[in-house]
Amino acid sequence: MKVTMIQNLFFAMLLLILTSCGGNQEHQHQSTGKETNYDCSYCGMPSQEFPQWNVKMLSEKGEHWFCSPRCMFLTILDKENAPSDIQSIQVTDYYESSKIDGQKAFYVIKSDVIGPMGHDLVPFLEESAAQEFQKEHGGEKVLNYSEVSLDTVKELVNQ
Repeated sequence: MKVTMIQNLFFAMLLLILTSCGGNQEHQHQSTGKETNYDCSYCGMPSQEFPQWNVKMLSEKGEHWFCSPRCMFLTILDKENAPSDIQSIQVTDYYESSKIDGQKAFYVIKSDVIGPMGHDLVPFLEESAAQEFQKEHGGEKVLNYSEVSLDTVKELVNQ
């Protein structure tokens, strides 16, 4: 059977469509090929839409993404649902826009800067940067990771 030029064009377009429907490959783990769920583990918002705020937590169960430090703290400070096997937490330094160790970060609370879910904890690598931000943006207090309590975070929700 003779294949016409129109049939060749049709098959070429079909092949192009099928190969381009593979999706965004950065949303897959390199090692396992399984899709990563980038939705906030607390509220369900798409964390990748908030690169200035998003948080990546690693546990024995894998990656957990959050749209903001507030959602991360609401999760880890909840005694009934908190993961007990946290290996690392990466938050985004507000001024530098780089990932830093969330357990060594300094957080400004009750500032005039609003996160994806409302009032949030604004993270910094250096305490001096957090204090400068506090002066500029009316933050109430600078806290280190261990000083953040569930009551503190709930106050932000109700602010």
